Amino acid sequence: MVEFYFDIETGDLDPWTNQVIALAYQPIRGYTPNGSIIILKGWEKGGEKRLLEQILDLGVFETNFDFIPVGTNLAFDFTFLIVRMQRLGVKTWTPEDILRFFREKPVKDIKSSLVMMNDGDFRGSGLDVFTRKKRTTGSAIVELWARKDLESIVQYIKDDASAFFDVYKKVGASLGELGKKMRVKSGPHL
Repeated sequence: MVEFYFDIETGDLDPWTNQVIALAYQPIRGYTPNGSIIILKGWEKGGEKRLLEQILDLGVFETNFDFIPVGTNLAFDFTFLIVRMQRLGVKTWTPEDILRFFREKPVKDIKSSLVMMNDGDFRGSGLDVFTRKKRTTGSAIVELWARKDLESIVQYIKDDASAFFDVYKKVGASLGELGKKMRVKSGPHL
């Protein structure tokens, strides 16, 4: 079982009209990074289509335990990637393929935990609310991409990963302890 921090960046939020511009992934052990962050940039070496092919080559969409994505709001990332792969002819997805992926792919997504930490309210439950390490939201990428400020995009990606791990360590440890306290002892159940 190999877990990886996983996040994509897009030039806009609409997968029908915009593109995946970067992918960040980083090996994880426990709740901490276990190696350097790897950033694949769509503006280098073949553009978006090549970036999408690299994502497939990583095994992100395989329903095994060789690449377990860990992140925030991964459903957005996967949906965006599926649409872009289909649109650019990188991979053909049937509705059955998509359902099987979402049903069988092992992932760890802290989005629901953030909502619960925000007293069940979706508004104001972004990662930026729970760490000082994340200074802006994803909309900043759209502006940076429009200006082609590639250096700032790379810095944003690194800052975003750092912010994720700041929160992930705390959420994972806290929920792990809560689970130990609440775990029902094995035996007969009614």
